[in-house]
Amino acid sequence: PPYHLLTNMCGPTSTSRANDGGWGNVLDNDQVIIAYYGADHRDARPIDIGLPPPAIKPITLYPHERHWIQECKSRDYLFSFQGRGGFKRERLLSLDNGDDVYVRITTQESYLGGAGGVNITKGSESNPYLDIMRDSAFAGAPRGDCFWSYRFAEIMSAGAVPVVYSNGWLPPFASFADPDRVVNWTKCALFIREGKSAETTVHILRAIPDNVLCDMQ
Repeated sequence: PPYHLLTNMCGPTSTSRANDGGWGNVLDNDQVIIAYYGADHRDARPIDIGLPPPAIKPITLYPHERHWIQECKSRDYLFSFQGRGGFKRERLLSLDNGDDVYVRITTQESYLGGAGGVNITKGSESNPYLDIMRDSAFAGAPRGDCFWSYRFAEIMSAGAVPVVYSNGWLPPFASFADPDRVVNWTKCALFIREGKSAETTVHILRAIPDNVLCDMQ
């Protein structure tokens, strides 16, 4: 029988009573594969898959920047994150050291309106974050309203390694039955628990050998 693909933003609860195309309760229909941007892997069915979150501001690397990644050239920032507040993201502010770890929390308006933004905790910010991200080895992708973050795809487009803070998120192209169906995310991203555990991020990143970081990038 033919299969149908249904995309979903925020998990099974918004899908459970969908009646698109006369399929009835799609969660009870094994001919419908649900592709989630953001879902707890424990809630997804074995046949369902994750989708890569869309990027609001994707980055296009120049040829020499792509060459630098191949050559494992070091970047000025070990870790960076800039985004709107809430969802336990403020815990990341304690990581900022004014040197190779850059963290800023912005207003919703500044995040959507521009990459620089206004830091609601530490004053104004003059450096465009997109330039900082492309000069970061790792960059934060904490969850927002749903399990996923727009930053995830943006970070990868910058040639950095995503650090995901989203407990139980079903990653892109993964399924509950086969987490490494297409991509083994443990080899190209880090997953750290939300909340207090986020404060250990820098210690975790500094312990990663350079050759492992190169492979992850």
